[in-house]
Formats: sequence, C-alpha cells, structure tokens
Amino acid sequence: MKRAWIGILIALCAAPASAYTLVTSVSQSCHERLTFGAIALFLETHETDVAIDVPQDRVTQRLMNDLRPNLPADISESSLFVALSVIVGVRSPDTEGHSTLDLSALRRLHADPNALGQYAHGLRAPGDDGLLGDLAAIEGTKALIRAELATAASHVGAAPMFEQTIVKRPFFIDHYDTVPVPVALTPFHIGRAVHAMQDAHAHMVRRGERYEHVVHVTNYIDAVNGNLKNSRDGLAHSDALDNCNRDDVAPISAQAQLRSAQLVHAFDEFLFTGSMDALDRGLSACPDDATRPETCGWIEYAPECTAAIEANDPAAQREHCCVAENGFCRDTVPAMAVARIDPAGPYLGCAAAPGQASDFEWMGALMALFGVLIAVRRRGVLVALC
Repeated sequence: MKRAWIGILIALCAAPASAYTLVTSVSQSCHERLTFGAIALFLETHETDVAIDVPQDRVTQRLMNDLRPNLPADISESSLFVALSVIVGVRSPDTEGHSTLDLSALRRLHADPNALGQYAHGLRAPGDDGLLGDLAAIEGTKALIRAELATAASHVGAAPMFEQTIVKRPFFIDHYDTVPVPVALTPFHIGRAVHAMQDAHAHMVRRGERYEHVVHVTNYIDAVNGNLKNSRDGLAHSDALDNCNRDDVAPISAQAQLRSAQLVHAFDEFLFTGSMDALDRGLSACPDDATRPETCGWIEYAPECTAAIEANDPAAQREHCCVAENGFCRDTVPAMAVARIDPAGPYLGCAAAPGQASDFEWMGALMALFGVLIAVRRRGVLVALC
C-alpha cells in the first residue's frame, strides 16, 4: 500500500489545534475548517491514491460527498474515506456519536470520573490533586496517546499491502440523528491520539518560546461538579484557552499543530520500520543539544518545578511552580491570563455535583422550570433567568 494515506493524516494534523471546538448547526469549527484546508494543501503536491476498499453504502457515500466540496476536485475515493475516518476519530472523544446539543449525553461523557475519561482531553482526573496532580495528568495523557497508537497499529495488516480493518462507529449528523458510519480503524485511532495531543495544549497551561513546558493542568470534572478548590484541584478548565480563533491562543495552537504532525510522523516510522524511537523521543524531555526540538518534549512539565517536587521542597515549589500561593504564576506566565478567562463551572449555576441528587429530583427541578416558563408565557411577562 502506498504511504499517501499517512501523509493525509499528517496534513490533517498540520492544521492549527482544531480539536478545541466542533462544527454544529449553531457554531463554527476549528477542527473541520482548518483540517480541510490542510488536506487541500497536501493533495496539491502529493500522490492521492490509497489502497483501501471504500464502503459503498449510502451513508458513507453521502458523508464523503459532504466532505468533497472542501477538498480538491480530483481527490480519490479512498483518500476521502481516510479523511472521513480521521474526522470521526478526532470527534469521538468529545461526542462518542452524540449530538453536540444533547447536553445530557455530553455531560455524562465529559464528566466521566474515570481517569482515562479525563486524560483523553489532557485534563486532571478527580484524584489528581496539587502539584502531583499535574504530573499524574501529564503521564496519564501520554499513556493514553501510546495506547491509541498501539490500537491503531494493531489494525494494520502486514506490509506491503497494509490492509485496513473497517468497522462502524457512531457519528451524529446535524439535523438528523446518530448513525453507524464505517471507518478504517487505523486512521480512526490516530485521530483519537491527535485529539489528546491537541487538548494537551488547550487544557494544559504552557510557557516558553515554543510553549514547550507545561506549568499547570486545568480541571474540568471538579469544576462542573461544583466542588473545585483551587489549592487542591487547580484552575478550572478555560473556554478561552479552548478557542483557537483567539489571537492570544494562536501561538499555542501553532505548536499543537506542529506536535500533532510529529506524532503522526512517529506512527509512520513505527509502521514502516517497527521502531518506537520517534514516539519515545516525542514523549520524553528534549536533551540540551536537541537540534530538532519539535521532535521531542511534546508534553513535558517545567523541569525546575519537577526538581522541586522530587526534592519535596515547599519553598522551591512556591518559587518555581504555579501554585495557589503565587497566584498560579499569574504575573510570569502569559498564557495563565487566558486560562483564567471563561472558567468552567456547574451547569445552570447548580453547586451540587451530579449524583448528589436523584434522577427524580433533577426531573422535578426541570419540570418546575418548565412550568415557570409556561406561566410566564401565558402572562406575557418577560423575565430574565440567569
């Protein structure tokens, strides 16, 4: 099989960190919009023939046709199918096939108390407390990326054909419903690994000229459950840091794109040589004499803070780490200012964590709200609900 489909994956990753937002009928997407542009640039100069048997069912063909206007007119069917598989994969950690308007399903998905459920997004798990919580989230995210790439590799046949395993995965079609969509599992799982890499830039606060050092990992699950304590759980997930369209986030997104592309290059090397050296290098700290810094240190904690933690030196931790006592480096890390904008919090302003109220209590509250809205409408009274 030709290596063009690997190149398409690299092109997908070359778009600015687009896992931050998804396209819906009421929002624009960082991911899909920039991904299409990256594919188009790649296909202008690279061979496009890919040896994959493309499913001919109506759903797959319709979705591929929906992608086609965003890509070069001469793109092959197999290249379109690879692109579709990656897009389904990149979306899956955020939606798992649910509508982005299905708040109940997405709430359960993103507030998954399982550690892996949070590491898939580069976030702290419920028990990741204090500075050690930063380290646990970083190592957990790295482990998840390795696991996704291992799964991707397990679905590739032997050289030179590299036959693909094709299965169906849930995918939500706007204004329609969730449908099972055939995907090639290797690009699907690479898409999931890329999602984690990009979220390691959207949800981890970084510093340095190339944003090479993580100084803090944000917290979503405790924030939306209403029990976040900064000194223990860190800062809340920031919607602003998630927005790759912001000018002050663009430099971080640029590094996310570069490291995502290197992640796919590392998989490419493993696939064709059997060597994990490139992936190991990427998920390890850069040596002092590194000549290609983009190939290493993709998700690394600030070294001086790591040393302070290992020495169990509270004074050094206050000096070199981003902790509550120094305002989480508010005055020394520019990205920290963005990370404090639009913090996540309990849904509808409710302070109680999900699970503390029964389903009947939640239903009762919603019915009461519905009744208020009906009453307000009947009386023609305009009120503000906040």
